Amino acid sequence: MRINKIHIENFRSHKVSDYKFFPGINLIIGPNGSGKTSVVEAISLIAYGHSFKGAEDKELVRRGEHYLNIKAETSYGQIVTKVKINIVNNQKRVYIDDRAIKRLSELMDVLNVVTFEPKEVSLLQGPPKQRRKFLDFAIAKISPMYLAKLQEYEKLLQERNKILKEEVVDETHLNIVTDLLIKASEPICSMRARYIARLNTCLKQVYAKIDEEKKNPGIVYHPFVTPDENFLIAAKTAFKDALASDLAKKVTSIGLHKDDFLISLNGQDVATFGSQGENRLAVIALKLSVHQALEKREDKPVVILDDVLSELDTLHKNKLLTYLKTIDQVFITATHTNLDASQVHIIDLSKQ
Repeated sequence: MRINKIHIENFRSHKVSDYKFFPGINLIIGPNGSGKTSVVEAISLIAYGHSFKGAEDKELVRRGEHYLNIKAETSYGQIVTKVKINIVNNQKRVYIDDRAIKRLSELMDVLNVVTFEPKEVSLLQGPPKQRRKFLDFAIAKISPMYLAKLQEYEKLLQERNKILKEEVVDETHLNIVTDLLIKASEPICSMRARYIARLNTCLKQVYAKIDEEKKNPGIVYHPFVTPDENFLIAAKTAFKDALASDLAKKVTSIGLHKDDFLISLNGQDVATFGSQGENRLAVIALKLSVHQALEKREDKPVVILDDVLSELDTLHKNKLLTYLKTIDQVFITATHTNLDASQVHIIDLSKQ
């Protein structure tokens, strides 16, 4: 997948801007406040339908204006697609080849992106919810069935919690919903385990390319029960053991909504024992592994690295750039560069 060009109007600090992009590394440079991150944020809007920075739609509209327009052209092999996003008075409309879409998930077939921004260095050190969100989003990008199963699970979880909060709990109803919740959990846990196994292989390959030391990285998955042929029995036992606690706390205390994973380096949890630099490199390698995990070249996502080079030493910066040259399309933002146009395609916002 690639994005060929984009038109931005009233987006963040951009009044009207047009950019043409190329295969390989697109380096967007300019002083702080020049709108570098806004360009890649607009690209993420084409892929997600929302900002990768978590901003609300109204925050994206240029101050003093009531609308924004983004138009882009993407490629999937030989297929060229046009995407248009309008936000007018906080109402968002998205079009694919001039057809209004009903679900933002339709954008997944048009453009897939993997992003990294400085604050994500805390991904491994932060709460498990962040890592589950990362994992669920990555799997949902390649499996619409996974998203449907996850939504089914969430509805059942809400129903179970609602029963637990009742003044007098209907245990028959609770048991029925618990059984349904366990059955809905099995395919999700299985897909998570398979994806992490694939990601593990990719992580070792990527890490070896961007770090000079052999640190034997690995992803360790912590499901609430082991996803094997005994899953249903083990899950029922786990929920039975947790029942008294759930009734007392009036909330479902176990389940795949509590799953977690960690990254180890030489057998030690990098979040606990690693330096800030090791955590940053581990998260970058994890994000790049998501790209590597997709086997078909056409399916591989565009990689967006926002302000990643400033936090790396020269050795790791050079190794990362060497690796990024093997990826079809990459976007990097930076305040300056020592690279020339023969190595990357440079978009200098200071000259606009």
